[in-house]
Amino acid sequence: MTDRRRRRLRNVRLKSKTAIKTDASSDRIQSRSKQQIVIALLKRPSGATIHAIARAVRWQPHTIRAFFTKTIRRKLRLDLAFELRRQKRYYRIGTSR
Repeated sequence: MTDRRRRRLRNVRLKSKTAIKTDASSDRIQSRSKQQIVIALLKRPSGATIHAIARAVRWQPHTIRAFFTKTIRRKLRLDLAFELRRQKRYYRIGTSR
């Protein structure tokens, strides 16, 4: 692998994590994975729409729906509920099964 390609791959990996906040005591940036961001959005009392999640993690809607099925429901075994408000589905996660 060439150095140019290696640098480009490293930049892509660095961009895939989202910087959330800095820790004042250590001046270190804490980053969260996209999975953690989605779960945090779903844990809010109001829930989140697919559109809001897509903006937050830059995924397409079909990817988010697959993530709900494969990761949230099957792997993590969390209850995923939705409710219709103003013609939109708001998804939330509840207690574990």
